[in-house]
Amino acid sequence: SFVCIFKTNVPYEAKVIAIKEVKGKQCYVIHYTGWASRHDEKVQLGAEEGKMFKGSLEEYARTHNVEIPTVALNSAKKKRSVVEQGNQSEESDESSDMESPTPEIRFDMASPLKKIIIDDSKYLKSNVLTHVPAAFSIDEIVSDYLETIPATDEELQEVNQVNFTVTEDEPTPNSVRAISAQSLVQFFDVVLGFHLLYPNERKQYNDLVYKVAIDEGLVLVNPNNLPAPAGFKSSEYYGLIHFLRMFTKLPKLLEESGLNQNVINRLTIGIEPLLEFLERNFEKYYNNGVDYDSTAAEEAGSSTSAPRATRRVSRR
Repeated sequence: SFVCIFKTNVPYEAKVIAIKEVKGKQCYVIHYTGWASRHDEKVQLGAEEGKMFKGSLEEYARTHNVEIPTVALNSAKKKRSVVEQGNQSEESDESSDMESPTPEIRFDMASPLKKIIIDDSKYLKSNVLTHVPAAFSIDEIVSDYLETIPATDEELQEVNQVNFTVTEDEPTPNSVRAISAQSLVQFFDVVLGFHLLYPNERKQYNDLVYKVAIDEGLVLVNPNNLPAPAGFKSSEYYGLIHFLRMFTKLPKLLEESGLNQNVINRLTIGIEPLLEFLERNFEKYYNNGVDYDSTAAEEAGSSTSAPRATRRVSRR
């Protein structure tokens, strides 16, 4: 669970129960703990800043120096009471959306991809950062992947509306792989700023957000503490290195996310074919002499290097 600001600007305990397309845009479906489903809200992916906050109500109150209204505290306590007591009365409907324990998420990452992560950790310890924007953005990489698994708009629209079930015995249709890959990119956009950056990368990220905000003509109230502009997509600027970093943290991120099992299945069902594509093509998307400051990278002493004949101009 996390804290979400309701329409009345009151913070409540909440959780994401689904991701749905609304008027052509992917949105979280937010359920407020202890409240009927008619109060559920939809929040567009990319518009989390100022609306959704990681942590408990108590942590939110301390961080923002505010007093949590009694109605918000009572709703959270009410939910916990229902779960703890196993009450099957009128409140049981509200507790019915509690998920059973999430199955363990397992997938294999090939040695060349693991080596990229190991070298990345070594670079960061030496304060060697990736170039941002990356030579190949995640959006570009996944776009190339989608070209290898063609699916019609009708197939994508149809599969986008169904519940996802992970099975080991049946091949995954192209349309399901495509939706899963797109969902992973959306998840990356959500978690990068909160979970994937090291402390010495924070300034680089803030500088990027600042530049994007200026380019969009936004008025900057506090340039040192900027929320990402609405519609800001980290996947347009970060590349393979940070994408792989997300996969190494994905099981824990999903465990702590509060997402329901259908959304988790949607994210994980297409991981292995996507990683296989990245393994086959990593030399195209990764070169530590280009992706990092080359002089500093050599001093850090990595052995992983894939020659890149040309540096493609971004499609952005």
